[in-house]
Amino acid sequence: MSITQLKRHLVDRIDTADERLLRTIYVMMEAYYDEEQGYDINGQAHNISDLRKQLEQEYKSAKSGNFTRLDELKEKSEQWLNNTK
Repeated sequence: MSITQLKRHLVDRIDTADERLLRTIYVMMEAYYDEEQGYDINGQAHNISDLRKQLEQEYKSAKSGNFTRLDELKEKSEQWLNNTK
């Protein structure tokens, strides 16, 4: 069965499904598309939608000029290293 045929078959089955089956399919699909993808440095779990929101916020922030230039980062890292000696 091709992917197109499979999709058509599933749509046909969904069209005639009872509420219990629809809710089961819904939960499965939500879990599939929104599963945990990883953890931050504090051990907090993040899923795809969290990561997308964070990426969008960070992108907007960078477009607004909120970023650190490479030369500034090098200078800061040298200061951090000097403070650990």
